[in-house]
Amino acid sequence: MSNEDRERWNHRYAEGIYRARPHPTPLLVDWLDKIPKGRALDLACGAGRNSLFLAEKGFEVLGVDISEVALQQARAKQKDSHSVLFESHDLESGFSSSINFDVIVMVRYVNHELLASLPAILNVNGMIITEQHLAIETDRELSGPMDPRFRVEPGSLKAAIPGLRLVHEFEGFAIDPLGEEVALSQLVAVKGNST
Repeated sequence: MSNEDRERWNHRYAEGIYRARPHPTPLLVDWLDKIPKGRALDLACGAGRNSLFLAEKGFEVLGVDISEVALQQARAKQKDSHSVLFESHDLESGFSSSINFDVIVMVRYVNHELLASLPAILNVNGMIITEQHLAIETDRELSGPMDPRFRVEPGSLKAAIPGLRLVHEFEGFAIDPLGEEVALSQLVAVKGNST
């Protein structure tokens, strides 16, 4: 991303565009009991809704986002007992880590190259949980971005991480926690011994 993109996201968070969404992603909540406890990575974490939720549940969390404004908002919500480190990074240039994670969350950030690289930093039996807006032709009035760059094509999440064992896949319409209709692509995948 360019500095222009960074400034655009900083401006959006400063304007409070996502304040109505403090809740964790329902997909993450649904799978929480099946995730191995340990280290969590939340990519494109924004103001930290998923990072803080995981920390409250006992995970050691690294939240990464390009927007310093979003990360400041996340740090302001962080309780002393939370084990969360928030870090600014341009994910368009990829992400590497000297440690592996037990769960990697990537919600509403489209980057198939990054997604394909994540199994390398995932522990055996670790999970990748991703949810994106789905590109779909419909006459329904859907919530979410109009720009197709911020939506994924059907089947593209599964194609990005072919070596993992799929334990959940969904593509279609849903109602989000704010009562808005959305088109989503969801995937939960587990790393096996041979991955």
